[in-house]
Amino acid sequence: MSKTIKGYIKKAHGSTNTPEKELITQALKAHRKSEELCREREQDTRQHLATYLQSRRTYMRQRLNELTHRREEELSAAYEQRVHHTINEELTRLEEECLQIAVTLSEEILQHEVITNTLSLKKKIREALTEMNNSKNIIVHVHKEDVKAAEELQMDYQIQIIPSPEIEQGCAKLTSENGSVTINWRDELSKKKRALEEQLHDLQTQESI
Repeated sequence: MSKTIKGYIKKAHGSTNTPEKELITQALKAHRKSEELCREREQDTRQHLATYLQSRRTYMRQRLNELTHRREEELSAAYEQRVHHTINEELTRLEEECLQIAVTLSEEILQHEVITNTLSLKKKIREALTEMNNSKNIIVHVHKEDVKAAEELQMDYQIQIIPSPEIEQGCAKLTSENGSVTINWRDELSKKKRALEEQLHDLQTQESI
């Protein structure tokens, strides 16, 4: 649990303002529910991926047996070379498919998170405001569905909230006289994709040794 969430819990227990306490409690319950849904979705995803990989391994074994049988019949060195090339192509294609599946599932999980949980966006906006602490006339551009959540930050910061049709839900853009800061959950997706690609590259390198 992040420091931000712990702060909300501490604030809820120590608050004498009943409406505020109830609002914070409801927000925390929604956050926990969102985390549970994400964990369930991730578990289902892993099970589906494991089943898919098992079926692909079975297919590869069958394919390898077929190709090996044909190699034994033809006893051709050239054919053996083609067999190895075909197997390598099949394995490469399978790895690329698995990578694409993992990236797609990560995108779905992140989309679900940004739509159902505004605490993450508010945390990122707070971090951006901390970076812009010397700036004045800060304007926060958000999706219309995130306006209410962003307005809660006005209790702590002197900022203007403006809904923008150009901003995707779960994202934001902060502008001031000193510059701007962009918050985009797809940047996190890109980082996950690069990490998966690096893991795949390392696996391929180990197999080639």
